[in-house]
Amino acid sequence: MSAPITTPSSDAILSILLEAKEAGVGKITRTALIKYLYLLDLFMAEETEGTTWTNTSWRFLHFGPFASALADEIDLLAKHSKIQEFTGGGGTGKDYTLYTVGEWSTAKTFEGLGLPRDVRLKLSKVIRDFANDLSSLLDMVYFQTEPMQGVRPGQELSFESARKVDFKTDIKPIKIPISNTSRAARIQALAKKIGENYLKTKHGLPATFVAPIRDQYFAETFIGNEDDRIEGHYSAELTFGEG
Repeated sequence: MSAPITTPSSDAILSILLEAKEAGVGKITRTALIKYLYLLDLFMAEETEGTTWTNTSWRFLHFGPFASALADEIDLLAKHSKIQEFTGGGGTGKDYTLYTVGEWSTAKTFEGLGLPRDVRLKLSKVIRDFANDLSSLLDMVYFQTEPMQGVRPGQELSFESARKVDFKTDIKPIKIPISNTSRAARIQALAKKIGENYLKTKHGLPATFVAPIRDQYFAETFIGNEDDRIEGHYSAELTFGEG
């Protein structure tokens, strides 16, 4: 008889796998599962001014944030058949492990788990957005999440400074004239995709991942700044046409 496993972390693992399954994502890799758990802790910390969901220790290891306690919990769930585990690779040097929940699973939805609404929406979105793009998920987690900023491999991550964006005080307005036709076309295409994704999510449909533009046009837009590494949150007013 399987031993009961009912910790907040194990419940979160089950819920993430259930969300992936119901979203049509299907099985997810071990690496992705751990990164989604990290994002769950980050989104909760933003809501609670630093308190995470799993209350576990995260360190900068391997491909970014890693929690050995959660990795052990995944193994325990698989051992007791609470989740399904699939391995493959055939000794090619690209071995992998995939996870999902079975039809018998008692996994809770994000709402049933008790996650705040904003946390549910954000976590559900990243699972759908990065379903088939592990590389972009790792880039986002590595470069765009606050606990990873300024840490070195092996160091423990802190969630104390994590907080939600205050749209009244954190958004900085900037005006950007766009005279280059190639640049204008790129930006307008991106805006169209973002608009399409908004309509999809509004009607409960999975959104399509939109990769950020970081090409020569992006760099040229901000040329002349003291620091060409753009940080923070901005509201850009774009004007198109000959300058």
